[in-house]
Amino acid sequence: MDTYIFLFVILGILNVTEGKKMLRCIECEHINWNRTYNFEGVQNIYQLLQSKYNPACAQLNPRDQNMYNQNYQNQQNQQNQQPLPNQPGNNFYQNRYDVRETICPVDAETNRCNYVYGIATVYLQSYKATMTLEMHVRNCIDAIDVKDVCYRRDTNYGYFEVKHFFQDRLQFLGSVSVQRFIGDQCYCNSDLCYPNISSSPSLVASASSLVLAVLTFILFK
Repeated sequence: MDTYIFLFVILGILNVTEGKKMLRCIECEHINWNRTYNFEGVQNIYQLLQSKYNPACAQLNPRDQNMYNQNYQNQQNQQNQQPLPNQPGNNFYQNRYDVRETICPVDAETNRCNYVYGIATVYLQSYKATMTLEMHVRNCIDAIDVKDVCYRRDTNYGYFEVKHFFQDRLQFLGSVSVQRFIGDQCYCNSDLCYPNISSSPSLVASASSLVLAVLTFILFK
């Protein structure tokens, strides 16, 4: 009888632990553009966009700072040999590694790590100009009825929530309207969310399974 009581106590502790487990997601943004623009005031936009230039966010593993430093050095070497015409000056590639964490509760099955990337076409109302921006955004999201896979997103066929998602993140440019976004959105239940990478199981859930296996062995020994 004492063994059964002990087992129920342990199960109760595990349930409380699983109910309070936290999902840690990478949180970062990277914005780039792939052509030269010459509308009046474009240097102001370039200056604002520099604060969002963070290629680590687009890496296979954003946490890998060694990979980031290597890519940065390669970019510097390339730029010294031949300055890129689509960037505003030689100081564009700044050594700026900005990868943070955001924590969201996973009491419900709807919380996921989120990675959205692709091309956004935006209209700058104050400048009466259109730009295409390469966007990479990672964060935690409350996603309902989705699987841990990547989905194609084209706002010409709906997906207005994605359009609003980028609209909010581009407000630092002033009066901006997102006309279209074409890309992918990936959901996962681990901190590292990337296309074609399967999500890792929850550490707490794995620990729970191990403890239950040990208790079962002790109980029926």
